[in-house]
Amino acid sequence: MFTNTSWTNYITATALLSAGWYLFVGFRYYYGDIKAIISGKRKLQFRATRNDSLDEEITSVDNSDTSSEDSNDNNPVLEEIDELIGKVKNIFRNASGKPLPKDEFSEYLTLLFIDYPSLKNSPHRPSLNELIATECLKQGNFTLTETEIDYLWNETE
Repeated sequence: MFTNTSWTNYITATALLSAGWYLFVGFRYYYGDIKAIISGKRKLQFRATRNDSLDEEITSVDNSDTSSEDSNDNNPVLEEIDELIGKVKNIFRNASGKPLPKDEFSEYLTLLFIDYPSLKNSPHRPSLNELIATECLKQGNFTLTETEIDYLWNETE
């Protein structure tokens, strides 16, 4: 029946028609989302990863900490941890919308760590490092590993 059509022509035509169809459907039903992503108002979101589950755990820990503020009044280390976490999150809030250079952020973290010498040898330090690394990943401008954050703690000497 179609002996005049070669396989190359058939595959090319099928690919072009499929691409055209998916472009039509994409623009028809997802125009607002595509426009928001291209303009930078929205980031691509993928399925839940390890970091997303960590964020949920951190959020639940933050919520339980705020509900038990009376117990934090008795423990000054936990108060310092809350202050440090608040200051780190403030850095990211202030930097949202504009890129924050990694060197500048590292210097600021070192200055923050100097203000909290009791946390340097605290058993909570790995958790703080993980939280800071997770916040860096959420921000998306750069990544700081927990090892790099440990190095910043050691620079405070």
